[in-house]
Amino acid sequence: MIGVVFTFARGTSFIGRFFSGYLGDRLNRKNLTVLTYVSAGIGYLIFGFSNNMLFIVLGIIFLSATTLFASGSAAYMLDNLPRELSGIGMGLYMAGRAFSLLGLALFGLFLNFGLPFVQAAQLMFILTGVSYLLNSVVRFVFLDSGGRAEKLKESVLVDFIQQYKITFKVLLTAFPVFILVLLIDGISDGIYRYVNLFYVNEALGFSIGSINVMLMITLLISVPLNLKVGRFFDKHGSHKTIVLIYSFMPVTMLLLYLSQYYEYIVPINIVHILDALTPGLSVIVSTAFIGISTKSLNDILWATALNAYVRKTIPSKSVSSMMGVTSVLYNAFMLMAPLPSSIIYALYGGPILLLIIIILNTIILIILKFRSFLPNRNIDELREIFSNGTQEGN
Repeated sequence: MIGVVFTFARGTSFIGRFFSGYLGDRLNRKNLTVLTYVSAGIGYLIFGFSNNMLFIVLGIIFLSATTLFASGSAAYMLDNLPRELSGIGMGLYMAGRAFSLLGLALFGLFLNFGLPFVQAAQLMFILTGVSYLLNSVVRFVFLDSGGRAEKLKESVLVDFIQQYKITFKVLLTAFPVFILVLLIDGISDGIYRYVNLFYVNEALGFSIGSINVMLMITLLISVPLNLKVGRFFDKHGSHKTIVLIYSFMPVTMLLLYLSQYYEYIVPINIVHILDALTPGLSVIVSTAFIGISTKSLNDILWATALNAYVRKTIPSKSVSSMMGVTSVLYNAFMLMAPLPSSIIYALYGGPILLLIIIILNTIILIILKFRSFLPNRNIDELREIFSNGTQEGN
């Protein structure tokens, strides 16, 4: 039953991403960002009050609906970033994720006070849902209008197909290295999610407390690094920043691979001292923790650089379509990974999957070393391509 629910959730999210880019370029982006938070808030509230599978599925539907508005919501945020300061702007935006430390700390307090895990999780879902709904009200009242929705000169279906064709063509012709890297990275991330779900949780056996500490430390460190990456991006450009960030990807996977042989990086007496101070604190000196946390940290910095890259290189009017189609392609390749991963895991175990990820990450680094990540068209040329394509469709 759990497998059916997960499949349903991923399927509905994928469908949402398929239409998300088009809606973001055709509808009012401020309204889409408000709808994102309303839908997420309702979904989390349903999770908080759910007591059967029917309610859980309903909550998944509302949370999955956020992907339908996601590209437009992200495009609205990018519209409000100065193009010449896209790096530091995205760095500040991503650094704001550190506020989730408050939620992690609160969840830890609930558990320490003896609240059962399920009840503590439901209470966090309720608080999260309320915060999302309050955020949607703030966005509706205080954000700029976001521009008017475009009036179509043809049917929605024809316009949708035309926009998808133009966007797909631009991605393949103007962003060949970007799309190649992203698709290989999608397969890599799909394998990693499978590894993290089974091998890491089952073989390495992190406790709830250890995972909480891991997330808190990762988020805390990400704040100054996001700001640093943003400044570096604006000063040295997207290609150099992206190569620098991605060069750490295979290293993080190598650390996770070595964790099967070396559990801690310090003597065992220090491990006992740390656990005596706070149960689960020894996780910070485990090889697996360092590998997983640096991977999570690198993913955050990777997202910062990619979003700044999108703002710097893609016309605002078409950025939602570009993000939507890219997301569809990335997730399609990521969804290809679980089946072969499960077969390899059953035959050879988790470590071999980590070696495959290391190989894929190394291939991406080789591509980035010899090919520029920058598009082969400037932003004015891209704007003209989208404009001419739309006129031809009309």
